[in-house]
Amino acid sequence: KFRILGSPVEGFERWTVEQKPVVARVGEGWPEGHKWRDGKEGAPRLFAAMPIWNNADELVQTFTFTQGSIRDAIASYVAHEDYGVPTGYDLTLTRKGSGMETEYSVVASPPKAPSDKAVAAWTAVLEKGYDLEELFRGGDPFNPSDVPHF
Repeated sequence: KFRILGSPVEGFERWTVEQKPVVARVGEGWPEGHKWRDGKEGAPRLFAAMPIWNNADELVQTFTFTQGSIRDAIASYVAHEDYGVPTGYDLTLTRKGSGMETEYSVVASPPKAPSDKAVAAWTAVLEKGYDLEELFRGGDPFNPSDVPHF
């Protein structure tokens, strides 16, 4: 169970032969100097990343995923008149199966205010400079670099 805390970023993720993910914004080219995996495993996949409050672990995390079923489920709650912006309710993610047979489902809890602990943790993370754009620079959103933003 988690709470989305802020706006997502989207792009494409692609894996190198060294088993390292590289991301790029939609419409931008891939950085030079990488050897990409071949075939379907090497094909770029659309991803989304967003800051979340993990209810079980009671901490702020970056949730990154490529599964269309997760993206579609969240989008359906955003479009629903009783839910809307996903910072107003918790989501529960479940997984069944494994490998190519894995299925994900997302269920929204009734809208309610976030916990005081979640608000305090998110405020502290923001004060330290949390920045999802770091993903596109190969960095860590929790430890932003001094690279200027354009």
